[in-house]
Amino acid sequence: MSRKQDVIISGGKNIYPIDIENELLKLNYIKDAAVIGLNDKFFGEIVYAVCVLSKFTNNVENKIKKHLAKSISKFQIPLGFSFIRNLTKNNLGKVQKFKLREKFNSKKFDFSNRLRKILNK
Repeated sequence: MSRKQDVIISGGKNIYPIDIENELLKLNYIKDAAVIGLNDKFFGEIVYAVCVLSKFTNNVENKIKKHLAKSISKFQIPLGFSFIRNLTKNNLGKVQKFKLREKFNSKKFDFSNRLRKILNK
């Protein structure tokens, strides 16, 4: 996998998943996290986080967004989240993000409502 795939280009802005992943891993209820770019008609890509929880917590998505709002730029905050049991990794323990992109792009999420809310439209 090339280094270029580790950059999400959303609305002309370069977003580095590692910055978001590091913030997610600071939360004691997140065991593992991968941030990927999903295809979007309007922005090219949107930021999407796939997390493994270490323990159940109520309103987890809202808690994560509040934490991220204090530590990263608004345009870096994921528009969507999925919570799974474990991330697919290769023999070296590296997350296979291409598999996550394939899986979640195939779901054809519609983030237009969330985008309009952000853009106040």
